[in-house]
Formats: sequence, structure tokens, C-alpha cells
Amino acid sequence: MTKFKKTLSLIVILYLFVIIMQTQFMVTLNPVSATSDITADSWNTKTSMSQARGGLGVVAVDDKIYAIGGKTVDGVIVGTNEQYDPKTDTWTTLKAMPTSRAYFAIVAYNGKIYCIGGTNSEGSCAITEVYDTATDSWSTKASLPVKGKNLQDTVVTGKIFVINSDSLFMYDPATEEWAKKTSVPQSLVDSNFLALAAIDDSLIVTGKLKVMIYNPNTDVWREGAKPSTELSSGVSGATTGVCAPKKIYTIGTVTTKEEWWRYGQKEQGPEGQTSPGYVTSISPVVVVYDPVKGVWSKAKTGLNRVDFGVAVLDDILYVIGGYRITYGETTLTVDITEFVNDGTYWGTYKSVPKQFVAQESVVGMACSLNEQYVPASYRASPYVEVVSPELGEIIEKTGGVPLSFVADRTIVRAWYSLDNKNRVAIEGNATLSKFAAGEHTVTVYVEDLLGNVGTSKTVTFTTTTTASNTKTILFSNTFIIITIILIISIITAGLFLYFKNKHLTQNK
Repeated sequence: MTKFKKTLSLIVILYLFVIIMQTQFMVTLNPVSATSDITADSWNTKTSMSQARGGLGVVAVDDKIYAIGGKTVDGVIVGTNEQYDPKTDTWTTLKAMPTSRAYFAIVAYNGKIYCIGGTNSEGSCAITEVYDTATDSWSTKASLPVKGKNLQDTVVTGKIFVINSDSLFMYDPATEEWAKKTSVPQSLVDSNFLALAAIDDSLIVTGKLKVMIYNPNTDVWREGAKPSTELSSGVSGATTGVCAPKKIYTIGTVTTKEEWWRYGQKEQGPEGQTSPGYVTSISPVVVVYDPVKGVWSKAKTGLNRVDFGVAVLDDILYVIGGYRITYGETTLTVDITEFVNDGTYWGTYKSVPKQFVAQESVVGMACSLNEQYVPASYRASPYVEVVSPELGEIIEKTGGVPLSFVADRTIVRAWYSLDNKNRVAIEGNATLSKFAAGEHTVTVYVEDLLGNVGTSKTVTFTTTTTASNTKTILFSNTFIIITIILIISIITAGLFLYFKNKHLTQNK
């Protein structure tokens, strides 16, 4: 019986091991982006683009970043299309945009990149070209109703919104139709530049000293909190609330004019006039808007440049390309008012030209820089991937659709969202049910031991019959098979030892 007990104990230990492994219900994968070396509130230099460009378009699709178009060092407008992989920190050149241009609107929706308007060799244009990231191909869609450059755009509720000066247009990718919406308030247009981003269902537009918030559902603008800094240029990007709180980051510059005096003093003439010389200074700035609290704050700044592109991936901001701001010497001629004793009783004040050298900001050549900014409140999220159903899969059966997924760490909670509806909590792999035949989408959300939440890519699949039978699969088929094998093993071992002991007893 001692041998039987040892054998039984070994089998029980193996069985418990299988249960422990199964309750994790996830296998370990390499995460999309390495998080071990990420430091919150930090700027990191990454591999530069192959081609230096300013006025380019930058956007994130799935786990890649695309840098398209712009002007080169020689001032040539190009359609270059480069893809950046943050996981490997490498660039790949893809099929170029058919119409070379710069200063256009760029936005990603449903795996496609929309490049709208901008300026080409003939001036401002209204062309809309769409890049399919899955097939590395371009197509032409309905043009923007008006020509424009320095455009801003974003996606809200499946629609693309484009701002051109004081005009706001909405594009429906499903119908390929444009519609004009309520114009941008003039007070915002007068701020000289606009930076657009979206949080939830609202468009947030940052100007020089003003913020306006647009509600697409009501087509109404309202005023937000004023920026704490007077911006002269900038590009906005929004964090999603998964790895960092939902906020708008406007990365740009501040321009100041300083008076330079030959003698460091301001002497006045008889009429009180002064004749200062001015020198322009351009400095980098990052301002952060909290839409919940309605307050502004500042963050660390990166390299000084303008006309760059910004993309947000996993709540990390990537600042790519643009024109570097350098500092050079400039010679200023300043009229200094001096008192001159010309032999008269009182003497007179006379304007005397003086020259001196000052440091001034200079917009340099296009660059290929790629900087990464990690927000101060960043927390790394787990990576989760839907294994079943597969993207584009056509399922021809009833009884529900199996949902299985994997993550890169231990998960304590999980949910799924079917067809963008409310999240449903699950304990592991599950069966999707109670939905009609046709095209559907599913997204999986997971939470790790630290409370970090990860979101899978949304998977689109099609069913040809109506699914039913709601149930959660707590244990996989593999687990069931192993359990059956272990049970048979226990029974077999028990019978073997029983008959062996019986045989020994009879022989005594």
C-alpha cells in the first residue's frame, strides 16, 4: 500500500499542477512594446527616419507608426511612406503616397490612413488619398470640399472631422460623403494656429490662448479653460486612459521678443520716444489639458523644433521629423537716443545708430528625429491578443462562437465587448452567443495584478447562422483531455496495485 500511496500522491500533484496552470488561462507572449525600460515623464531618443522631412503626417495604426509626405532638406515635397515599429525600434519604407504633399491632415480609421488636403507642387489641394496598411496600397476617395493646408483632423464615433481655418467638415468613411458642420468660433481662428485632438466623443481644439470643445452629437461649440502658456505653434495628441489618464498633450513652441539695448538702459528723447531693437526667441513647450478637471499643467520638453508630426501609441507620444530650431548670431542696428552737447545752452537729444550682435532663434533644415515622450502618470499595460475567432473568419455553425485569448502576464480579471456594446466579465475563455448572423466585432480587456488594463485589437468575424447557448468555458479542451487521462491513470494504477497485492497475498 505504501507504493500505491506514493503513486497516488504523485498523480494528485500532477493534477493540481495542471489546475494551477489552467487557471491562468493565458500563455506568455512577448509584449508589443518593451515596458521594462520605460520611465514615466521622460524623453527618449529613438531611431530616426530614413528621410529627413518637415510638414509631414504622422499617425499610429495598430502597433505601428507611419510617417508620410512632407518637405525634404532641399525643400522638395515628397510622398515618402515610412513605417516605424516601436517593438524593434526600426523603420521600413512602404509604398509612397501617390500625390506628394506636405501640411496635410492625417488620421487613421479601421486600419486605413486618410491623407487629406495639404500643399503640393501646385499649391493648396483638396485631394483625399487612403492607405490600406494591410495591403500596402493606396486609393482615392472623395475630395475635401475646399482646398486647404495646415489642416487638423481626428476621428470621433466613426466619422472623420477636419478643420480648415474657420471651417469644420465631417467625412463618413462608409458613404464617402462630406458634410459641413458649425464653423469654428472666430475667436479661436484668430489665435493663428489650431491643434486638434479627441477624447471620448468630444473634439478639443487648442489655440494660442483659447480652447474650444466641440460636441459632434449636438454640433455645438463651447469654451474650455484657457491655456496657461501663450503658444505659437503645436500639435496635439490624446492619451486614452488605459496606460495614462485621459489628457490632451500639446507639444509646441513659445515665441518671445526681447528688447536689446546697446547700453542696457532705455534713455528717452525730448518727446519721450525710445527706439529698441528686437530679437526673436523660440522655445519648446509641452502643455497638458485635463478635460475632467478643466485645468492646464506643463510637462518636460524635448528638442526644439517645429512642423513635426505626433502619434500616440499605447499612451506614449512619438514626436517625429520637423525643422530644428537653432541659435545663431544676428547683427542689429538700434537707434540709441543720446544727449549731445552741440554748443547750445541746454544741448539736445539726438538719435545715434548703434550696432551690436545678439543671439537669435533660427529655423533650420528638416530633420529625421524620432523622440518618445512617456507621460508622468504612465503605467505599462498588459498585452492581450484574441486567438479565436480569427480576424475575417467566417463561422458556419450554431451553438455559439468560441472566444479564446492570450496575454503576456498573469491576469486577475477579463472582459469582452461584442459589437462595441457593454463589457461582459468572464473568468477565462468563453463562448459568444445570442447574436444574429452577419458581421460582428469582439474586443477583449484584461487587468493584471497591479491594476493595469490592456486592450486587444478588435477582431471582425462573420457568422452564417444565429448563435445561441450562453455559457462560459472555465476549462479548455486540452484541460479536459488531461483530466480524463489523469483519472484513467489513477484508476489503472489503483487496479494494478490492488491485483498485485492480492496476488502476493495468495502466494503466501
